[in-house]
Amino acid sequence: LVCSGPRVSEIIAIGGKVNVSFNSVDQGLETSDGKEISWFEVAGADKKYVKATASISGDSVELSSSESKEIKFVRFGWSKVAVPNLRDKNGWPVFAFGEQKVKSSQ
Repeated sequence: LVCSGPRVSEIIAIGGKVNVSFNSVDQGLETSDGKEISWFEVAGADKKYVKATASISGDSVELSSSESKEIKFVRFGWSKVAVPNLRDKNGWPVFAFGEQKVKSSQ
């Protein structure tokens, strides 16, 4: 029985992309509005954040960005005005998180 929304469990760089894994996901992830995932941002070592391209992959989200070639940091829904649309299929919203360092897969 899952009684809270998904929380980030690991953020790891894999082959030029970043995989954000979540725990407490029940029946997979989806967006609440059927649109592109909102409010993921990535940054390089300079910590200049840009919008990330995000796609669902099982209980994870895969991130990339044409503006940030080597992603070092990720944040999600961190702003006070953010209304992220990512949730699990039971309707539990994914918990927002501030700046998190990306781990290397090596």
